[in-house]
Amino acid sequence: MQRTGRPARAAQTLATLACLISVGLISGATASAATPSPPLPGGRYVGETEKRIDRSVKVKVRGAGSRSTLSGHVRYRCGGIKAPFQSADGTFVAKQRGKGGKLLFKATGTFEKMSLVVGEVKRLAQSRRRPGCGAAAFTAALKNSPPIETRTISYGPFHTEPTSGHGGHGGGNVALGELEKPCTDCSLVGILPDLREADGSRANFDTGAMLHHVVFSNRSETDATCANRNQRIFGSGNERSPIVIPRGFGLPVSAADDWRLITHLMNMGEHAKPLSIEVTYFYVEGEAGLTDVEPFWFDINNCGNSEYMTPAGRHTETWDYAIPPRLDGQIVAIGGHLHDYGEQIKVVNTTRDETICGGMAGYGTDASYMGHIESIGGCIGRPVASLRAGETVRLLSRYDAPEPLHDVMGIMFGYLAPSS
Repeated sequence: MQRTGRPARAAQTLATLACLISVGLISGATASAATPSPPLPGGRYVGETEKRIDRSVKVKVRGAGSRSTLSGHVRYRCGGIKAPFQSADGTFVAKQRGKGGKLLFKATGTFEKMSLVVGEVKRLAQSRRRPGCGAAAFTAALKNSPPIETRTISYGPFHTEPTSGHGGHGGGNVALGELEKPCTDCSLVGILPDLREADGSRANFDTGAMLHHVVFSNRSETDATCANRNQRIFGSGNERSPIVIPRGFGLPVSAADDWRLITHLMNMGEHAKPLSIEVTYFYVEGEAGLTDVEPFWFDINNCGNSEYMTPAGRHTETWDYAIPPRLDGQIVAIGGHLHDYGEQIKVVNTTRDETICGGMAGYGTDASYMGHIESIGGCIGRPVASLRAGETVRLLSRYDAPEPLHDVMGIMFGYLAPSS
C-alpha cells in the first residue's frame, strides 16, 4: 500500500516524468473527457494545413524509452522541415534549429484521437517560406493502420467508505465480475485508466481519493506466469499510465472472454463517497490483419498478493523467472508499477546479460498527486526485446524508503507476440 506522507526525499532525488469499496452497478459507455489520446507508436499521420497545401504535414510516431515518452517528428514539406518531438501525454512541441541555435520551426500538436492529430505551425523562419507556406493550423489522420475506434466505460460507482490505518490507506481488495467489454470481436491497441468522482471530475490525492490498484483479468484463460490464476490482461496503480500496443499488433477480445476486476480504492476523507473506475479503450474491429499479443505479468510476489517488505534505505528486491514455451516470442510493450519511495523497476535477461526495459518513477510535476508517485516509465517497440523458452529473466524493484515498508509492490507487465 502506498503512503500518505509526502515522499520529499524521493521527489528531490528522482528525475521527474511528464509522461501506462463496495460493489455497485456497471454503467454503459460514456463520452470521453477532453483529454488527449495516446498516439499509436509506429503510426504515420498525414494531412494538410488550413491553407490547403496538399499533404504538406506528416507526423511520425516512434516507440518509448525508459521514461515512457514517445518520440517522433513533424515533416513540413513546403518548408523543407523535419522537426523532432517527444510526447508523454498526447501533446507535443516540435522544433528545428539552424546554425547558431536559431529557431527555424516550431509546431504544437494534440492527438485528439489515436487516429487524429490537430496542431499548429507556430513559426517558420523567413528563409524557409514561400507563397502560401508559413504559420498555419493543420490536421493529420492516421494512414498506416486499420480504423481505430474509441470507447470509454465507467465501472461503478463504488460506494467507498473512509478508510483508517496508514493515514487513511486501510481497506482491502474488492472483486467485480461479468464486466462490460468495449467490444466482442476486436483487438485492443490502447487502454487509458482513470478514477472519477461522482460529478465526473478526476479523483486524486487533491480530492482525497486514490486508485491504489486495479487489475483486469480474463476468466476464460489462464495466466502466462502464474498457472493458478486467471489471465491478467492489464492493470494500473494511481500512476494511471497509458497502455499502448504498437502498430501492427493487438490484444484479441472475443465474446467468450469473461472479464473481471479486483481493485483497491482509497477514500482519505471523513465521509463515504462514490468513486468510479473509468477506462478508455482504443480498438480495431474484426479481422484487421493485426498480430495477436499475449499479456504477461512479472511480479516480485507473483502468485501471492503482490506485496512485499522493503527495509529502510535504498534496497533492490529481485525475482527470477524461467521463460516457458508460451512466452517464447517478441515483447512489443512493457510498463511498470511501484509505490511511494519507489525509484526504478527493471527487467533483465540474465541468460544474455541484457536489459529488456527499465522504468523510472516520476514525482512532483502534477499538483493533483500532492508529491506522491505519479508516473512509471516503460518501453514500446517492434520489438522491445525477444524472449526464448528456457532463458531466465530477473525483475529488479528498487526503493529508497525512510523506514521499513511492509506492503510495497514491484511489477512489470506487458504484451508479447508469441513465436507460434
